[in-house]
Order: sequence, then C-alpha cells, then structure tokens
Amino acid sequence: MESFIKADIFFFITTIILVIFAILVGIICFYVIKILKNVKDSTDTLKDEVKVAGKKLGELEQRIADSFIFNFLFSKKKRKK
Repeated sequence: MESFIKADIFFFITTIILVIFAILVGIICFYVIKILKNVKDSTDTLKDEVKVAGKKLGELEQRIADSFIFNFLFSKKKRKK
C-alpha cells in the first residue's frame, strides 16, 4: 500500500513540474517570436533604406559625370604619337 502512495506522490510532483516546464517554454517561445518579428521589421526597414541610398548615389554619380568641372579635370586625354 505504501508503494502506491509513493507512486501517487511521484506522479503528482512530475505532473506539476511538467506543467511548470510547459508554461516556461510557452513564455520563452512568445518572447522569441516577438524578437524575431522585431528583427524582421528592422531588416525590412534597412533594406528599404539601402535601396533609397543606392538610388541617391546613382543620381549623384550621374550629376558628377555630367558636371563640366569633372569632365574638364578627369576627361580622357588623347595622346599624340
């Protein structure tokens, strides 16, 4: 009879520990999902900003290439033989 009481106590304690463990795993998963969403939002924002910066640099490059001073200073000079 005593072995049944010990088995009941063991299963009761094991059940409580498993419930606590499941709750902790759920909380951890919640925070990990929140962190991953923030990382995704940050990378999307960064990707958009890089595209905008690339367009602006392309426009700046075109304006510099069309500049009279740039062409005067860095034009390809023909060499005479």
